[in-house]
Amino acid sequence: MSDDQVLSYFKAEMATLRTGIAELGGDVKSIASELRAFRDEQGPRVAVLEHRVAALEAEKVRQGSQMFALKLSVAGSFLAAILSLATRFITGG
Repeated sequence: MSDDQVLSYFKAEMATLRTGIAELGGDVKSIASELRAFRDEQGPRVAVLEHRVAALEAEKVRQGSQMFALKLSVAGSFLAAILSLATRFITGG
């Protein structure tokens, strides 16, 4: 192969690559447009779901603190009963 043939082949390959890259660029733009439309369509739904999840997490924390308070109250009552029994036993009353 002569230098001119190699150069001609190289130019042809470069032209093919440029065409392929341009087509890919068009595909990427199309996909980006579709993703934007999807995001715009789903965005409000996602926001509602995020709000619901946050509310559920807050409720879970609230219930957890209530459960802790209940357990603490039961433990306190149990200790008071034990101390009362111990006092009666010790004083003989």
